Amino acid sequence: MKSLYLLFFIFSVHSAGVAQRSFDIQINSTQPAILSASAGSEPVLVGNDLTLGGSPAGDGGSAPLTYQWLPEENLSDASTPNPIFTGFSSSVFTLLVTDSRGCFASDTIQILITEISDPLSQSMLKAFPNPGSGSIRVEAPKNMNLKITKVSLVDAAGKLAFSESWNISQPQFLIDVSKLAKGQYTLVVQDDKNSVSSKIILQ
Repeated sequence: MKSLYLLFFIFSVHSAGVAQRSFDIQINSTQPAILSASAGSEPVLVGNDLTLGGSPAGDGGSAPLTYQWLPEENLSDASTPNPIFTGFSSSVFTLLVTDSRGCFASDTIQILITEISDPLSQSMLKAFPNPGSGSIRVEAPKNMNLKITKVSLVDAAGKLAFSESWNISQPQFLIDVSKLAKGQYTLVVQDDKNSVSSKIILQ
């Protein structure tokens, strides 16, 4: 939507013995609407796929608009208005919208992951004791590359409570949970190709 501005100028001419005359000049000036950005409504994510950005993600300004999401990790295409997020931990993204004149607008969105959808997780990933306290022993699937595997715990509010690299070639990993609050957590084990999850309860 464009904005229309009307400017009026009044000129007066004075001369001895001559009647005063006034002249009205009207100037129309059209300006584009103010540029805005919408990263979308802040969601609590169930599962690991989510489309970011509003409808539209950018509005106003002078076309064409360009888009840039930061950071770019875990996004299908950081230069599109509505990329797909496929990460496994809570994140904050910033959308930067720029128009053809170089004007820009920005907006941020916080993603809170409460559950990762993976129907095979329960049978592939083992954590015991569950419920447990003090320490939890994790047994990963045999197809995991344990030299570059990361182990994470996400609490019920989507906050990352624990994250550590599994840098030894051992079939089990021990997590010290003695300082974590009681409640339900999502255990995530991921390497460069695979990611599995399971629910655990600390008591």
